[in-house]
Amino acid sequence: MLHRSTSASERASDVSCETLLTLVTAFAGATSFTDLGDVIVQRVAPTLGSTIAVLAIGGELVALHGVVAPDDPEGHAHSLNALPLDYDLHGSATPGTSGRPAAVNPRMHWLAAPRVSVLPLATGGTRQGTLVLGQAAGAHDERHLIDALVEPLAIAIRRARAYEDAVRDRARAEAAAENHDRILAMVAHEMRNPLSPIVTATQLMALRSPDFAVKERTTIERSVARMVRTVDDLLDATRLARGKMEVERTPVELAEVVARALSMARPVLVDRGHEVAVAIPRLLVVEADGERLASAIAHLIVNAAKHTDPALGSITITAERRAGPAATIELDVTDTGAGIPPERMHDLFEPFGAQRPRGAGLGVGLAIAQGFVELHGGTLGVHSAGLGTGSQFTITLPAWVARTVDPVPVYRLEPRRILVVDDNQDAAWLLAEALRMLGHDVRISHDGAAALELARQWPPQIAFLDIGLPGMDGFALCECLGALPHRPKCVAVTGYGTVRDREKSRAAGFDRHFVKPVDLRDVQDAIASFGAMAPS
Repeated sequence: MLHRSTSASERASDVSCETLLTLVTAFAGATSFTDLGDVIVQRVAPTLGSTIAVLAIGGELVALHGVVAPDDPEGHAHSLNALPLDYDLHGSATPGTSGRPAAVNPRMHWLAAPRVSVLPLATGGTRQGTLVLGQAAGAHDERHLIDALVEPLAIAIRRARAYEDAVRDRARAEAAAENHDRILAMVAHEMRNPLSPIVTATQLMALRSPDFAVKERTTIERSVARMVRTVDDLLDATRLARGKMEVERTPVELAEVVARALSMARPVLVDRGHEVAVAIPRLLVVEADGERLASAIAHLIVNAAKHTDPALGSITITAERRAGPAATIELDVTDTGAGIPPERMHDLFEPFGAQRPRGAGLGVGLAIAQGFVELHGGTLGVHSAGLGTGSQFTITLPAWVARTVDPVPVYRLEPRRILVVDDNQDAAWLLAEALRMLGHDVRISHDGAAALELARQWPPQIAFLDIGLPGMDGFALCECLGALPHRPKCVAVTGYGTVRDREKSRAAGFDRHFVKPVDLRDVQDAIASFGAMAPS
């Protein structure tokens, strides 16, 4: 048998093919422009023995090997990419197909090398970028390999450009979303600020003259509560849509959550003249953020109230524990009202998705309710046999098994020395006056520096601080008050109420965080929760 010997040229060809395959595979695995730049510097340049390797894509020099970055990298990148597609030069004095030498462009002086190849990278006649390779004198000619790399590199650039465009689009969208969230939070803050003194004023009127203008006061309070609810719904809907809603889950009795939900829905229930029948057994415990879950149930109650004629229909809330491998608790909000036609079922939980009756609100309540329930690992379902048959919304949540009962603390409610700091003079005066009516000794300040000086001369036990103060803001003031010999308990009173805002308050040393408008009952609960306090 005859054995044919492998020639040197064939062996070189095999090596070149293997090298080409390796480099093309590396191009295929590159996702971004940065990845391609790394392949050029770490793989292509060493393989070809290039003393210079530069890759220009658009106005960016994504790879630089063997050269110092020019002072104007974007300008140089554009100059390289402006060369015609038939510009392909080898050697500083050898004309290319364009008939011009490589050194013709003065901007290219930083690419000086004994032999330079400037290779336009194109796919389908479209320029994707430019590759510059410089070889040392006497280096082996790898022209055939360089030519073979042009097309796969151009294809890799086109693919990476799609990735880079997607990354930029996502960054722009996220920046727009962040800006939208900031604007919405600012609007909410500015809407809440004037509502706070309105609420406090009505409650102060009730303290002074409980029987005076009762109907007028309750109308104002319901209207303010509805406006606050609208603001909160907008913020909640936005956070849920962005995936930025967070919950802090602890074991809570469902009966307590429902009671809180009824309180939230009270303005609408009063307006509509509804009484809600509630049958919630004790000791049904779920692991939940009480405020968020109560808000979800409140939205279901409000929805039922708005679609049920109080003279003809009724609303009931029931709950029971379901046994099984994983015990669950089901809560039903049932009404005998208008019912839901089949064609509306598909978008019932979509914000603004279904046509709403007049006075039905923003149309985000059911979407918020579903979002809050799902954040707790539960589901929200609905059943209706059609128009005129009423509807039943069912919340299903995992049951809490290990239940502990914390002892109820007993607080001393002696009068306290309280400092109120708010640059809104109406809000400060009304809160201070209400606290005085409750028997407390109160001082007022309208800016941080003056409040700190007052606290040094007249040490308060409790300080209610607005955050958006001129000069020294509420966060800085809280930190300074914390450094005093008699540190007061600090309560933030602000129009900002996101999870991030509350975390920032805790970091600054605040003991409680209230979002305007603040109910006097919450103020009293906060004061009571601080327990016995050392005299100042």
